[in-house]
Amino acid sequence: MCFPQLRQAFVSVVCAIVFLSGCATPYATIGESSETQLAPDSYRVAFFPTGYISWDLAYGAALFRCAELTIENGFRYFMTNNR
Repeated sequence: MCFPQLRQAFVSVVCAIVFLSGCATPYATIGESSETQLAPDSYRVAFFPTGYISWDLAYGAALFRCAELTIENGFRYFMTNNR
């Protein structure tokens, strides 16, 4: 019957999913952020990517760090000033 072929296809798909999920880059390994407090409610956040990552991923990581700082300091919103 076709059950052995179906089982082999299923195992192949599961192995491919597990293998490709290992390619995800954790947040901490894509770069380092640096923040400088300019005022009691104002920070300058810089993100320095490590290796070759896309601009979108670096920008998202910088925004993520801004959100972390916002929550850590008890605020609800943040605003960016891109340069």
